[in-house]
Amino acid sequence: MLRALESRFEFLGPFRAAVGATLQPIEKAQDLGSRLLRRWRPARLARPIVPLVLGNPDLGRQIYRNRFSLAGQSVSGGTASIFLKSVLDPAWLIELHGFTWLAHLEAAGSAMHRAYARTLILDWMNATKSLPPEARQSDVAAVRLMALVRHAPFLMKGAGSFFEEKFLRLIARETTQLAHEPGRIEQALALAYAVTAFESTAAFRSHAYERLEAAMAEHILPDGGHVSRNPAILLGLLLDLVPLRSAIIAAREPLPQRLNAGIERMLPMLRFFCHGDDGLAVIQGVADPAVRQMRAVFGQDTTLGRPVSLAAYSGFVRLAHGGVTVIADFGPDAACAGPLAFEFSDGPHRMIVNCGLPADGSKRWIYAASGPAAHNTLSLDSFAAEKAQGALARWAGSLRKKESERRGVSETGDFGTLFRGGAVLDGSLLHERNLYLSIMGDDFRGEDRLSRDAGSDPALTGLPYVLRFHLHPSVKATLSKDGETVMLILPNRTAWRFAAKGCVIDLTDSVYLAGLPQPRRTQQIVLKGVVGRHDRVNWAFKRLARRDKREAAETRSPELPF
Repeated sequence: MLRALESRFEFLGPFRAAVGATLQPIEKAQDLGSRLLRRWRPARLARPIVPLVLGNPDLGRQIYRNRFSLAGQSVSGGTASIFLKSVLDPAWLIELHGFTWLAHLEAAGSAMHRAYARTLILDWMNATKSLPPEARQSDVAAVRLMALVRHAPFLMKGAGSFFEEKFLRLIARETTQLAHEPGRIEQALALAYAVTAFESTAAFRSHAYERLEAAMAEHILPDGGHVSRNPAILLGLLLDLVPLRSAIIAAREPLPQRLNAGIERMLPMLRFFCHGDDGLAVIQGVADPAVRQMRAVFGQDTTLGRPVSLAAYSGFVRLAHGGVTVIADFGPDAACAGPLAFEFSDGPHRMIVNCGLPADGSKRWIYAASGPAAHNTLSLDSFAAEKAQGALARWAGSLRKKESERRGVSETGDFGTLFRGGAVLDGSLLHERNLYLSIMGDDFRGEDRLSRDAGSDPALTGLPYVLRFHLHPSVKATLSKDGETVMLILPNRTAWRFAAKGCVIDLTDSVYLAGLPQPRRTQQIVLKGVVGRHDRVNWAFKRLARRDKREAAETRSPELPF
């Protein structure tokens, strides 16, 4: 699954090449380890690896009736094997052959669900020669091996010698195949799972852990973020790494230092992306806030490391005061194009959110939700820009845009935290954004500026642009009659007032996609301006203090007799 998410990020090639040069000695040691792992044969389950998140028993009962709801699509196998069903959707096939649905059968919990899970595994083994290409992908095989290892206690309990022999042979075959793969983190994790859970020598485990540590050095940045910049991938890795570490500790065996250090670096970074509702920020490819999974990981975090305020390697900044959290993106585009976009929450209530990606993987919605218009940032009218600029100017601008780097600086003082960031939008047009959050968390302000150099295309003057602030569906918004402010009411009746100057304010429709089976209608605050006329826009969210009637009467100014 993680490999499928990472496949979009083509910019990682140069980074991998640079890191790869420093890992050549480790890779030579891995070659020896891979040869050893190919000869490994599991004998018995020795160290169970307990998953952090349980499955859905209702889905488990559906699977027992041979109906699989995967990747947003429900498919029934009827009376035949589900693995012989002709399905064209690659996402559905990837989930089917990844075996993560075993968690739902285990959650259902009865002996008949256990027996049916064993039947499905035997059916899959019998259909090996007719499996689709998706089943043979190395990243899918890695997810499948981890699922088999994770649910081995459930599958092997009360099983006869026939299934146990077949199951151990399957584990050995999957491990042997993955040992041939290069040192990607998914394959390394799966190998570490197998040799940790099943009886193996210390040498086997040592080689598997070294391979995993080398893969983590390649994929995890110094600040603990993932090279993809997708927080969901970071969460997925921790959901696999933390149980592995717990199994090693429970077996009272030495914990690899670099493995533990990598996990301890990743956990504070995961907290960095966490809003007050314990869910992920909907940023750079996140399709689900994943509150339940986040809480499961944090429940195993004993060090409680505090997140940094500026993650320079990952390209994110976090402003947090008085229960208010702001998470902004100033790094290079990866899954989504949202330069200097941010999210804003007050306690457990999200206020300003990006649209997020659809949970069902709809390509139409992914395309729409990946652009700047689906994020809380400034976007140009691209059609008008192409029409205004000549072909030569657009070509020169694209070259400059590729060479530019986004920047971000954060500083915290007695009055709050200030962030300054910048990003090139269209060749010679620079968008700069300053964000400020007061120490009490009741005053969040921003300033967006557009600037051009002397050689910029004069056709950009007069080009319309839009600043968007997408509201969470739970927020009620009302535009004032004079059109100068917007009143925002949260579910707990807390009120915020939004105001801006240097632009035209409007309140229009929007959609919210993250974590929902279908897009949900919501609203967005829209600030409209024109390049050359509105090059500086100031805006502010201010929390309104609650005052009851008695307090208001006591503090009311006395009436004078004139």
